[in-house]
Amino acid sequence: PEYVNLGISQVCHLYDAYDVPVSNGGVRQPALTDMILVNDSVMIEVILDGLHVPETLVRLVRKAAGAGRIIGITDALQGAGLPCGRFQCEGRWYVIKDGDVGRLEDARKRINVLPLGSGAIAGTTLPIDRDFVRKELDFPAMSRNSMDAVADRDFSCELLSALAIFAMHISRLSEDLILWMSQEFSFMVFSDAYCTGSSLMPQKKNPDIAEISRGKTGRVYGDLVALLTLCKGLPLTYNRDLQEDKEPLFDAIDTVLGILSVYPGMIDGMKLNEKAMLDAASDPGLIATDVAEALVRKGVPFRHAHHKVGALVRYAQDAGKALDQVTLEEMKSVFPEADESMLALFSPERSVAARDVFGGTGYDQVASQIAFWKKQLELN
Repeated sequence: PEYVNLGISQVCHLYDAYDVPVSNGGVRQPALTDMILVNDSVMIEVILDGLHVPETLVRLVRKAAGAGRIIGITDALQGAGLPCGRFQCEGRWYVIKDGDVGRLEDARKRINVLPLGSGAIAGTTLPIDRDFVRKELDFPAMSRNSMDAVADRDFSCELLSALAIFAMHISRLSEDLILWMSQEFSFMVFSDAYCTGSSLMPQKKNPDIAEISRGKTGRVYGDLVALLTLCKGLPLTYNRDLQEDKEPLFDAIDTVLGILSVYPGMIDGMKLNEKAMLDAASDPGLIATDVAEALVRKGVPFRHAHHKVGALVRYAQDAGKALDQVTLEEMKSVFPEADESMLALFSPERSVAARDVFGGTGYDQVASQIAFWKKQLELN
């Protein structure tokens, strides 16, 4: 890749100025410094490219905010009705500034440490000026231990770890979107530009980019594990094994940049099926938690309220009724605390709006979070 030679000319120029002999240590030091410069450059590129993903998600959230409700799923089962914008915003904020981008920004602080001058293990007897080199190469700090500087590859391990976590998040997002596009959900559809047809079944439209991105996650994991395994048994200081440190690093970088080159466009081109999402989120059974919380407001401990409402759900199932079809008398037969106000709970719109707690899923909270992320990302 082009970034391999990002800083090597600068480093070698300075080495020529010092007339450093070409020995194993003399070659390793500029190569190691070059890797650090590469990592720093990649940090900037990944952060900038990565920002397009949350920007795109915020645009989608703003579009989804008017799309009504969607089901929130836990344990692969319907759990609660949510605003569609909230599912997209809160469920995906791990790719925003406080998540993956923040991890890269934080890792960059420990990457920018100059190793030049550490020699092969013990520094040098030559009258070099390491601080001059540090300033010339624009490093904020230089290594304080020559042995550690020669042996350490933590900077690459940390970058790979951050990229692996990012890939995991992209994989989870891809999985949600792949399920949403299936006929069983039909919540959305990708643009044709990011899908292909089946080689055999003409009716299919396969979410290729989402599937390939999900699959690439294993590759990035493999790069991280390869480097950690390479480093785990090495005694101090340098060992020739470390010549294998570059391939997994460059492969992970290329893989993540490849994902970032297509993912924002894929999300931008999504079309939401508002009716399918609203229908799925209108199941009266999703209001069961609201009934339990209404009992708590009457002074019933939640563990008992949970049991009582569970019994009501079983009663409705045995009677072949939806939960909102149970009469007040039937509800009282299950728990005497029931009253007319509990029948009014079976409104999906009311249920969503009632969760007006900071970090919750109420409509006002969704609007507040959208405004927050727009400001964080400096979007119009």
